[in-house]
Amino acid sequence: MVNIPTTPSISSVTFSSALIVKGIDGNSPSTFYAFQLTYNINLATQVKYLKADGTFSDIPVWMNTTSLTATELVPNVLYSVCLAAATDAFGAGNTGFGPLAPFTTAAAQPLVQSYSAVYSTQATINWLPNFNNDTTQYYVQISTDPAFIFNVINSGWVTANSYIASNLLPNTIYYSRVKARNSVLAESAYTSLGSFTTPAGPAQVQGIRSTNLLANRGFLIQWAANVEPNISVYRVYRSSSPTDNSSFYMIGTTPANVTSFIDNVPYTFGITWYYKITALDNGNNESSLDLTSPVQDMSFSQFVEQPFPTQVEVNDLVNDEIPSGLINGVNTTVTTVIAPAHLVVGSTTGLSAGLVYDVTVNTQFTIISIDSPTTLTVSSTTGVTALDTLVQGNTLYTTTYPFKGSSLSVYLNGVKLMNGIDFILNIPQQFTLLAPPEIGDYLRESYLKY
Repeated sequence: MVNIPTTPSISSVTFSSALIVKGIDGNSPSTFYAFQLTYNINLATQVKYLKADGTFSDIPVWMNTTSLTATELVPNVLYSVCLAAATDAFGAGNTGFGPLAPFTTAAAQPLVQSYSAVYSTQATINWLPNFNNDTTQYYVQISTDPAFIFNVINSGWVTANSYIASNLLPNTIYYSRVKARNSVLAESAYTSLGSFTTPAGPAQVQGIRSTNLLANRGFLIQWAANVEPNISVYRVYRSSSPTDNSSFYMIGTTPANVTSFIDNVPYTFGITWYYKITALDNGNNESSLDLTSPVQDMSFSQFVEQPFPTQVEVNDLVNDEIPSGLINGVNTTVTTVIAPAHLVVGSTTGLSAGLVYDVTVNTQFTIISIDSPTTLTVSSTTGVTALDTLVQGNTLYTTTYPFKGSSLSVYLNGVKLMNGIDFILNIPQQFTLLAPPEIGDYLRESYLKY
């Protein structure tokens, strides 16, 4: 006959083991004992029995021993232990299990995990739970001192497996470590997580593009949001040079959640605007302006240089736009010269009496009168021969689409014309040279279309 065991004692508890010793129960040294452990995993109650090596069995194991070290325990879990007694290894005369002795395993030391989202003033510190359950708490320290004596940032106790450290200094080395504690507030040793270095500022802004706002006279500048969560504002810069960073000046800012800006640029003849965007974090660190690629309003169309007057051919265009008319209008051919003051031409449409006109041989005359749809009286026909071309005005037609007036540039023999150009903003859009070029001159025009 054996006695029911009393409450066992528990000692040497770690995150994965505990020493269990039977209480004083008056049984003889030849008594056999079974060690039962009860615990919950994911809300499911588990009942296990210890084997001689401290591992688990699904059925009672009767052993002539008064103490066992339970192994393969789960960190930060509440266990209850009780013993039963019997007279032999088969459980003869089993007394049933006695009173329970509860204990909680320690929290395991967290394992090292890589840092993530390291920015100029912020970084995410990560670790692995090492079989700790979801209720396990963790405590993180971050410092510029590897001994964690000075400049220490403490996280407080958290249950997540990561911690976002903020208000960091740019371009600085930080060290971090983490410890865990269980439900009865027993703490593990610290695990070193190594170091990381914060960058000097946010990454350069990507995906910058601009769109002409047509009649609203302005440009819509857009860009992709930076990945850093600590961006405070974006800065918008403008310049007339795509290569001189010193010429870019700030024209506005947007909040971190706004990635577009409308620039109502003033009307300026002959200037193309370029834009750059930078990001500022909440530590007022700015991304590099030097690394940012400038953008300009798109759809830049350009005609190659050609003798004047002539027709603009499709093959002479940089892109595939087709012009709506001829340079210098419709050219009228002189069919007959009636000396000394009369001409027969292909058409007098568009000609006016009293005005001076050129022909392709660089001869000028004044029209005295228009006598019929095909005959003229002029001041002189000297130097004019049949098949010469009479220039009807000096209108240069562009494309069938209107262009951005402030972007138009006209070059005569490689020199940009700043004066002497009238704009007529219609479709087909056109501009007029107040003074006609000489025969053999080269004319080129470039513009940004709507």
